[in-house]
Amino acid sequence: MTIWPPKRDALTRPTYRSLAQCLVEAVRSGAVQPGARLPTHRALAYDLGLSVQTVSRAYDELRRLGVIHGEVGRGSFVRYRPVDASTPWHRGIPQSGVIDCSMLVPVTGGAQADYMSRTLRELAADPPESMLFSFRPRATLEAHCRAARDWIARCGLDVEADRIVPSNGATAAMHVALMTAVSPGDLVVTEEMGHHTLKSLTHAMGLRLRGVAIDGEGIRPDALESLSRSNEIKAVFVHP
Repeated sequence: MTIWPPKRDALTRPTYRSLAQCLVEAVRSGAVQPGARLPTHRALAYDLGLSVQTVSRAYDELRRLGVIHGEVGRGSFVRYRPVDASTPWHRGIPQSGVIDCSMLVPVTGGAQADYMSRTLRELAADPPESMLFSFRPRATLEAHCRAARDWIARCGLDVEADRIVPSNGATAAMHVALMTAVSPGDLVVTEEMGHHTLKSLTHAMGLRLRGVAIDGEGIRPDALESLSRSNEIKAVFVHP
């Protein structure tokens, strides 16, 4: 069972993060129970021979992770509760009535993990050299391109399969498209409620990003026209 508070010599650098991790492990192991009151910053710093600033950073990290919470005039308390690591195949309806779509993850459980593990072992048992030591030729993705062409046709666009470039996910496709169309410093506009990775992606590429007002059909043409009159827009990113 994890000891809390830890011994000073059990902490590693960075010390504040190691101290925070020790409490996380203590809660998971049951050494510290939810609702437990933690020592004050000054008291824990004195016991461990650390600076008050180091303990304060550790507590800030624990609050950021949702492990503890503070109450004015009372101190800091553990609020972390272990959750079942296995995910049920059918997820229940949240009592709050809010469906969490913030993360795009598959609904899986232990059975799916077992099948995946076994399949990966089988694939790794006798891989061809062409897969290990060469790039995948485009010819192997022709079926994917044809399927994409047929899907795009449903949106009213007539595109040849050889003009479609498969990518390793939406973010990779966005990155390639932006690298092709714009240069650092250029202005890219998108919906006010746009793709969640576009902001960080454009920032990393040195691009400027502006949001455009939307309605039930997407970007409002009048808002885009108004923005284009006073700005040189190099690219417009919209959801299909």
